[in-house]
Amino acid sequence: MSRKRLEGKVAIVTGGASGIGAETAKTFVENGAFVVIADINDELGHQVATSIGLDKVSYHHCDVRDEKQVEETVAFALEKYGTLDIMFSNAGIEGGMSSSILEFDLNELTTPWPLMFVDHSQLSSTLHVSWWREKSVDP
Repeated sequence: MSRKRLEGKVAIVTGGASGIGAETAKTFVENGAFVVIADINDELGHQVATSIGLDKVSYHHCDVRDEKQVEETVAFALEKYGTLDIMFSNAGIEGGMSSSILEFDLNELTTPWPLMFVDHSQLSSTLHVSWWREKSVDP
């Protein structure tokens, strides 16, 4: 019997209520991880967590554009599982472009661009500070 690659690891998967995020959560669990699904779609997030198994997956509401919600999600994972090993930053905005790429107006990126930058920078900085606090060292 081979050891699962993520045995005992804890992951947060943003955008985990559907699509790539939901499949990632399922794959992580199949490989031995505990997963916190973080999303703004509460109903779907709870459904995905239940379908995978509440013994290994939990759901926490999180809009990654809101730093406080990101901090609360990290705190939730640390409180529930005692550690955090993996951050899968997958949150995004649904919907297609209103025109072809050749006619695309860059001003239409007002919503997605901040989400892409805020998601990664806020998650990274929150995780960095949390890691240092866990080690009882000032960052």
